[in-house]
Amino acid sequence: MDAEDYRRWALKCLLIAQRVADPVKKARLIDMAASWSLLAHKRQEPTLQQQQQVQLKQGKKQKPKAQRTS
Repeated sequence: MDAEDYRRWALKCLLIAQRVADPVKKARLIDMAASWSLLAHKRQEPTLQQQQQVQLKQGKKQKPKAQRTS
């Protein structure tokens, strides 16, 4: 599953929680939604780190322009 799948499960839990009257069940569903959201964040995080690493590598490849001194 990818981050988007986890987000969908989190949303489903929240939608069900809105319709549940029992406060214990509602709290469990909200906790489940939080867990799914955390999984989504963790799944997406490596992608962000990889993008940052690529940007850093690209920055190292570019040589700084020499400054003129007058």
